[in-house]
Amino acid sequence: MAKSARRAWQDYADNVGMSLAELFNENIRETVKTGVRAIVTNTKQDSGRAAYHWVVIPNRGRVNPGAWKELKFNPAYGVRPVGRPGDQGKNSAEVIKAVVNRESRRAIDATVKGRSGQATSFMFQSNVPGKLTDKEWGRPDPDSNYRINARLKEAKEAALSQMKAKWDRQIALGRTRKNPVR
Repeated sequence: MAKSARRAWQDYADNVGMSLAELFNENIRETVKTGVRAIVTNTKQDSGRAAYHWVVIPNRGRVNPGAWKELKFNPAYGVRPVGRPGDQGKNSAEVIKAVVNRESRRAIDATVKGRSGQATSFMFQSNVPGKLTDKEWGRPDPDSNYRINARLKEAKEAALSQMKAKWDRQIALGRTRKNPVR
């Protein structure tokens, strides 16, 4: 999540008078997983490469984002679950499942447990280069921007919206802590 999207998430939390730390761990995990699923699903997929490179970076926990190969954008065409250019999203279900499972295990489940030192904010990050054009990958429209074509901004907005809806449902069901995590 870009700084502005992260700020929007915090503004939303402030507006309803709660922080993510007031939700139970299972609810936090499910809310963030909803966001991961939404961000990958809403990234336009041809080969699935842009969608595959989304990662979740928690604010705390035993996570070393620098060690994650997905933070380095490289042409992973043809390496499962990523397909080939021109596949028109035929591997999209496989990419969605792979990213949700990977980020659930690595960034969410590993940092949302117990009460001390757990992550209470998360950032979605995609290192698709901002100036990369399809010309560099031999695509049909060589002047188009890869990041814009993948609809990364719209994917973040969809994820934020779905996370807010999930969070609202958790609050409506009364699934909150009486003593928030500090």
